[in-house]
Amino acid sequence: MEVEANCVGIDFGNKLNRLLVTASIGEITSVISLIVIFSTKIRIAIEIVTLLCYTYISWKVLAGVNIERMKKLGTHLILEAWQAPADLLNDAERIRQALMDGIAAGEATLIDMCVHQFSPHGVTATATLAESHIAIHTWPEHGYFAADFFFCGRGKPIEAMKILQTALQAKQIKVQEIERGFPISPSRMQHSEEVVLQGVA
Repeated sequence: MEVEANCVGIDFGNKLNRLLVTASIGEITSVISLIVIFSTKIRIAIEIVTLLCYTYISWKVLAGVNIERMKKLGTHLILEAWQAPADLLNDAERIRQALMDGIAAGEATLIDMCVHQFSPHGVTATATLAESHIAIHTWPEHGYFAADFFFCGRGKPIEAMKILQTALQAKQIKVQEIERGFPISPSRMQHSEEVVLQGVA
């Protein structure tokens, strides 16, 4: 069998050699070009398929829970604001009124409010709502304040946020919106629980 295989190999080599000898340079170049083009297309196709698979797997891992399979309980806005006048950021009564106006604009229900004036400057205020809460802390010396608006169920946290921004005259803001809730897929819930436990450990 080994001898037959060697003979086949030698015969194929001889035929290829005769082809190369009899073919013109142009014909050989055309064949090589076709092989290169064909190989390149296969390589590109493989790379595209690989990229799509990687993207899909990454999305499944990093995206967490599909929105369609998530039980949404509320909307959480994280606000950072700069270039606000120091006197406004240090005015506890103004901040209290801004929160009251924001609660009204956001169509929320106030349960309790706490406003604290720090020395020499700075104010912290929290409003407990039937829908959840609004909280703010100011740094007058930096013209900066941070606030968050968590509304579950009904309510308009964006409208409440606009009132606070306008009242404190912040010229620059950054807002992050987070949909609060939990996955309704048992397998995903188990995975999330494992991640939390790993973080605690």
